[in-house]
Formats: sequence, structure tokens, C-alpha cells
Amino acid sequence: MAAPAPVAAQAAPVDLGETLAKAGLTLAATDPEKLRAAQEAAAQADTPARVGRARKVAPPPADEPLVQVDTRQ
Repeated sequence: MAAPAPVAAQAAPVDLGETLAKAGLTLAATDPEKLRAAQEAAAQADTPARVGRARKVAPPPADEPLVQVDTRQ
């Protein structure tokens, strides 16, 4: 005989507002219409071009022979 398939336990729905009120908190939610309008405005806004400082040109490497200098006196 096959074992019966497990059944998912159904938890009683919890009123989130009531639970938060007991903890002294309030639920803040974003208005979907305002969110959509803000996202559309952000998508149409021009992003400013990044302006950076120009990199200095590196001096060419020296072609002279290296000289060892004694710095102890």
C-alpha cells in the first residue's frame, strides 16, 4: 500500500493591521498609481553625461642607463 500524500496545513489568515496595531506599529504602503507615474517620469528623464577630469599624459620612459647611488655616509 502506498502512503497517503501529505496535505499542506492551512493556517488561519492573520489580520496584519491588527497584529501591527498590537505592536504599536502602522502599515505604510505606496500608492501604485504614484509609483507607476514616478517610474515613467524617471524612465523619460535624461541622465546627465558623466564629466570627469582628463587623465594626464604619462611621460615617456627614460632610455638612459640606470646608475646606482650610495646613500650611506
